[in-house]
Formats: sequence, structure tokens, C-alpha cells
Amino acid sequence: MYDLTISLDYGEPLKLKPDYRYDFVTFDINNDHGRGLLNNSVFVLRTITGGNVKGNVLIDLIHTSNVNAFDVASHANCHFHLLESDKLREEGILINDKINLQITETSVSSQYFAEIKDQAVTNNSPFGDNTKLTFTTCRYILFTLHHENTVNSKNIELATIFDLQKEHIWHNNRYRNFNNLHTLDIDRYVNRKLAPSTPWSEVKKIIESENKKWRDLSNQKFNQLLDKRGELPFLVIER
Repeated sequence: MYDLTISLDYGEPLKLKPDYRYDFVTFDINNDHGRGLLNNSVFVLRTITGGNVKGNVLIDLIHTSNVNAFDVASHANCHFHLLESDKLREEGILINDKINLQITETSVSSQYFAEIKDQAVTNNSPFGDNTKLTFTTCRYILFTLHHENTVNSKNIELATIFDLQKEHIWHNNRYRNFNNLHTLDIDRYVNRKLAPSTPWSEVKKIIESENKKWRDLSNQKFNQLLDKRGELPFLVIER
């Protein structure tokens, strides 16, 4: 859980595995003229379908371009949900027999969260005994929608760990751009115009420098993701 973005960049299809049911979830929030945070992101909830922890649910955030229609069709246990906020506010929406999505309201914001039933978890503390526990209910904050724009926050704020996943995919994509010379538009990606007479040796230095920069930033973002995962008090058992 939270490691699904390791090798993903834009357009890289998620590798679907037969031992999961996949529920791809997005919402009817169309901020920023169709280019907003949720318009390009999708939550993927994987329910384990067999083994000792059958029914455990893993939640990650990926880019919409990571979902391949042909892979989905051949997997045959993928489900898509475009959720309406009004229905969520009224009664919540049951995704399957384990997953219920809901909204809690305050005077200044709406908090979208997933409520998962009967989950086998383990203590994530380095000083814990890693005993297997069963929680009748686990709640995960997905994101918060602020009713009004504020100076110190975005209109929509993903839960920190999902925001890190979103940024990790973006950094992976930038790194990939500087690995593929056949499609590289250096004027565009480096954001500076090079003279046609620029020697290849100079261009190569620029590419190598940018490649290293984005590789380091991608690794940095992934390490932040692992650190955040390590701070969680409990982790869902995956196998």
C-alpha cells in the first residue's frame, strides 16, 4: 500500500494482478477548468480476493493515464465509479461489501473519506511487536474540499500521502522525458531557447544535468513517501 507509484509515470499502464478486485474512484469535482487536481487523478482501491487476508483493502492514488482499457477488459474484475458529492452527503456510497465512501461536513470544508470494514492490520511502530489486529472499521481521509479559497491552503487538499503519490508520478514523468531523446523537446522541457548553432556536446551536458536533477527529485519524493508511510501507526496486511 502506497508503493503503487514506484515505476509509474504519465501513460505507463498499471500492472493489474489477478488476486485483486480493482475499484477506480473519482469524483464530480471539476476545478480549474478541467485541469484541476482531481480531474487527472484517480483513487484505486484494491481488495485482496484470496489468501489469509482476503478482504483487506489497499488504497493508492494514480494518474488517469495509468489505466489501460484493454488491460482492464482482460482482467475482468475492475470497476469504475464517478461519484456524485450530493449522494455522498446524503447517505454515503457503498462501493462493495467492504468499502463505503462518505463526506463529513464542517462550516468551512467537506472531508471525503473511505470507511473500510473488517481489516487485518499490524502495528507499524519500530518498537511494536507487529501483532496482527482486526479492526472492524478503518477510516482513510482521501481529500478535503474547502468551501472558500484560503491564503494558506489549496481549494482541494489531498491527504498528504496521496499528494506525495501524485507528485512522485509527476517527477517520474519528468525524469523519463530526459531519458527519451527521440521525443525530447529540449527548448520546452528545459524552458530555455537554444541557438541552432549550439554544439551537441553542450546539449548533451544540459540533458545529463536535467536527467540527474529529475532522477534525484524523483528519488527524494519516493523517500518522502516511504517516510510518511513509516509514520502511520498501523498498516494493512497485504499478504
